Amino acid sequence: MTSYAAIGGRSGWVVPDRGDDPIPYRSPSAPPSAEAVFSSGGELTVTVQGLVGRSVVLQSMTVDVVRRSPAMTGVFLPVGVQGGVPPRKFLLNLDATAPKIVPEPDTVSFPYKVNEVEPEQFVITPEVTTGDIEWRLLLRWTSGSDEGTLVLPEAGKPPFRTTATTAVRPFCFDFNHRTWKPSC
Repeated sequence: MTSYAAIGGRSGWVVPDRGDDPIPYRSPSAPPSAEAVFSSGGELTVTVQGLVGRSVVLQSMTVDVVRRSPAMTGVFLPVGVQGGVPPRKFLLNLDATAPKIVPEPDTVSFPYKVNEVEPEQFVITPEVTTGDIEWRLLLRWTSGSDEGTLVLPEAGKPPFRTTATTAVRPFCFDFNHRTWKPSC
């Protein structure tokens, strides 16, 4: 299971610029439109659980960059939500030629053991300063003599996408009307 969460003021969504019309609010975790791209500095949460009656050792997590392009132009819509289960926190510098998942301080790195009653939750904070990056996570696992790689997002789904906010103009959230607008 994966989900995005923006961190108050640091992250949000970038949408195509359509002038100064207000943009309606949907929910904290839902993108404001189908064209919305997650901005640098938010959090991607990945929850992994083992199969019934079988433990799995998560050996490593790596990144496969699918595409690099200039930062998306448009409007930046900041949002702020956080939640839930105590996670393992990692940073991801997508500006690097070969991006690596790096544990934040106080996070023990791989391997981790999961099963049907002991899941793990990973929170990855992708950062990019100038580009628009499409990427996938590769989670290598073993269970007894079995081994494999879980690719996220799953086959048939588009890769994760994170853009810098260097080519956008900011909108502000209007709490009274539950919309984003160009002036505060």
